[in-house]
This record gives sequence, structure tokens and C-alpha cells, in this order.
Amino acid sequence: PTIDEVSNSLISIYPNPTNGLVSIATNLIKHEDYNVSVYDGYGKLLISVQNTNTLDLSELSNGVYFVSVLTKSGISVNKKIALNK
Repeated sequence: PTIDEVSNSLISIYPNPTNGLVSIATNLIKHEDYNVSVYDGYGKLLISVQNTNTLDLSELSNGVYFVSVLTKSGISVNKKIALNK
């Protein structure tokens, strides 16, 4: 498997599209810290949180956003999420 396939099997971001609440499921080593960032289409950082299983995007406008999950060990997953409230 490729690095992207392994990363995608370790971290899931759903549902997509979303009405505001996004779940982040991880199959990481227990207690591994990770950072979750949400960017707009221009690359501007909108949200940055650590070790969360839920993102609330309901304060953002409808559109496409990019969710990035980066672990301390360097595993990275980037997903395009459509927000449609």
C-alpha cells in the first residue's frame, strides 16, 4: 500500500458533505497526539485544535474546506469537505 492508503486507513473524516458537524475517527497508537486544522479555499487557517473527535463547522459559510490531520509521528491526512447547511 502507498503512504496515502496507510494514512487514510488510520484517520477517517466524515460525513462528506456535512451540515456542520464532522467526525474524526483515528486508529492511531493510543495516546498519540494529533493536530486538526481547517483551511478555506485560499489556504487561510480557520480552525486549529488538538486531539478532537468532532469538529463543528456550523459557524462557517457554506462551501468547500480542507481538513488536515497531522500526528506527532508525521502521519498526515488531508480531506476536502463540503459544508452545506
